Amino acid sequence: MKKYYNAFNQIELIGPVRMRKIIKYFSNAKNAWFAPQHDFEKAGLEASVIDNLFRQKEKIDPDKEMEKLSKENIRTFTIND
Repeated sequence: MKKYYNAFNQIELIGPVRMRKIIKYFSNAKNAWFAPQHDFEKAGLEASVIDNLFRQKEKIDPDKEMEKLSKENIRTFTIND
């Protein structure tokens, strides 16, 4: 699950307040990562933020991003830790 938190963390305009809305609606970052675009409006995000999220999301591979962190011995922490 941490890989999806890390992936969202890389998306401009997704900070702690919006991430809290996402988690509240989808219950976890993995569900949110694979959710359709229209569900993010129901989660309380603005249309411009949602458009930005999906443009940036296309460029992010959560597995590869976690591999990069692992190679550098960087540990991740989420709001659940």
